[in-house]
Amino acid sequence: MIVVKVPGGIKKEVSVAETLTLEWKPMTILQWLGQLGIEEKQVGAVLVNGKPKKMSHTLEDGDEVQILPVLSGG
Repeated sequence: MIVVKVPGGIKKEVSVAETLTLEWKPMTILQWLGQLGIEEKQVGAVLVNGKPKKMSHTLEDGDEVQILPVLSGG
């Protein structure tokens, strides 16, 4: 199983729960985002077990993923 935490900024655009527990499959972060209906351009960064990872990183069983939205402002 993996736990995915989705922030409110992305949640408003995509109908997913704030925290999801999903059955693990050997897929990259980018593939998981696609499964959740989240576009890469909506994501500023992804933390896996508290450490920043690239979209090409393959998730492992037991990982905790936090999706961070793109930040904007001035």
